[in-house]
Amino acid sequence: MIEGRKQQVRADLEQVHRDVERELQKCRGGEKTVGTLAQLEVIERELRKMIVTLDSGVLPSRADRSPGLWHIVTDSWESRDPLGEKIVAAELAYERL
Repeated sequence: MIEGRKQQVRADLEQVHRDVERELQKCRGGEKTVGTLAQLEVIERELRKMIVTLDSGVLPSRADRSPGLWHIVTDSWESRDPLGEKIVAAELAYERL
């Protein structure tokens, strides 16, 4: 059961990571995006770290599992932004493993 949950969380993180990469491309191309370039780069990097950590099979303690991406989303993005909601949900699922 736990392995299946880890696989689902990893798949969700991968999907959100791809979505953030697309948003980064738009931002670098000068298009309006939900976050700033710096915010999107931090989010992309932290999502990648979560994926690598899951792949390693060694999870940090629960207290060390939350990079705080939800702060970026809730403090400065539009409320109910679909990408922001996906980021927060993926981070929370990772934190709860």
